[in-house]
Amino acid sequence: MRNCNVRNWDTGNPENPNQTKIKHMVRELNINTTLLEEREFLNIKDLKHTLGTSQNTIYRICDRKELNKYKFRGKCWFRSDEVKTYLIGKGVLK
Repeated sequence: MRNCNVRNWDTGNPENPNQTKIKHMVRELNINTTLLEEREFLNIKDLKHTLGTSQNTIYRICDRKELNKYKFRGKCWFRSDEVKTYLIGKGVLK
């Protein structure tokens, strides 16, 4: 572990290096469930908008076999029921 000079964001003064402060960044999940209720299948753009995440993250979830993708006419489609089951399993939805 290397020593870093931590600065206080409010004043710009360097803090004592022996008193390291760890600031936790909490990212709120902004999940829009309206499309999950309205449609049986979602394309990658709709799922990206619904989950509030990137396209690469969705493909990583698929690569880990946590979510199935279906190819039809050159596009990836996702079943709404499977997305809901995935989110419930992760503890995001109830």
